[in-house]
Amino acid sequence: MSEDVRMIFGEKPRLCLILHVLVMKICEEKFIRQPDNIMNITVDLGCCEKPLIKQLPFTFTWSDKELYVTVSSSRLRVYRVDLSGDTATYTDEKCGTEAQSHLVKTPKEIIFLPRSARNRKVLFQPPSEPGKLSMVIIGPRPHQSDASSIALYLSDQDLGGWVRLKDKELAEANLFSCHFNEMHEYFDAAFDCDIIPMIHDKF
Repeated sequence: MSEDVRMIFGEKPRLCLILHVLVMKICEEKFIRQPDNIMNITVDLGCCEKPLIKQLPFTFTWSDKELYVTVSSSRLRVYRVDLSGDTATYTDEKCGTEAQSHLVKTPKEIIFLPRSARNRKVLFQPPSEPGKLSMVIIGPRPHQSDASSIALYLSDQDLGGWVRLKDKELAEANLFSCHFNEMHEYFDAAFDCDIIPMIHDKF
């Protein structure tokens, strides 16, 4: 992108996210006792474009044993945190040391969403029973009352199963040598503007 176009539109605002999950067990006999930590998880979710800070770029959904965190993006970015395990601690290697990495997983397959999903709420609803379909809900566009939501139904085969977050990042690095934004051609004011003079023939 040329410098003059950058000056007109400016840099896109970015918001970086870190997920911290803390599960504690409260003593039923002595409430003043310090609760025991059952789970302590920290995950670096990366950055996203976020022009509207008042609309949070993530959503939470729950099942009986798992927490699902979905980030607004042009591809499905959902993270499943296993809450049913024993006492465990996990810290993303980007935030410190790494342990118990099996606690945080993400779909293996790369699923693209409408580009407008970057500025819309994206909600992942897990299946109510094994073998049933998951549902992804893309909320309406901000400040547009006539824009309706979008619902997608995904099977386990569509998701490709759930893999460790680190394994998914390595697979994406091998598939795409550049960022996903490189798939879109940027506008260049110096080369993308053609002026064609109109010649009117008189008969």
